[in-house]
Amino acid sequence: MACRLSVEKMEALERKHRVEISATAYLERDEDDEDNDSVKVISEVVSSRLDYDLSVIVSVYNPSGEIIGTDYAYIDSDTFEGIEPFSIEISIPKGENVGRVRVYPKQN
Repeated sequence: MACRLSVEKMEALERKHRVEISATAYLERDEDDEDNDSVKVISEVVSSRLDYDLSVIVSVYNPSGEIIGTDYAYIDSDTFEGIEPFSIEISIPKGENVGRVRVYPKQN
């Protein structure tokens, strides 16, 4: 069973790197194994010009604001053609609840 989560974008960083990131996140609960919850983020990066390689960081926080999981997607400027989709799945530690999901770009 999946439950949709809100995604916090860091628009100032998107403007700085001249990209737009759209993202949808889901909490996926494994009904057979409660210790196997994960957050799946499906996203794409759009830009008219990408001058350098970029990482798109996805971080998951608990309701107290502590980071409980992170991963990234690598966007290669040499092969970027204006749009790049990706998906990331982040395992959630046993006993943790998801408070928010944050997505932002970072120059490599």
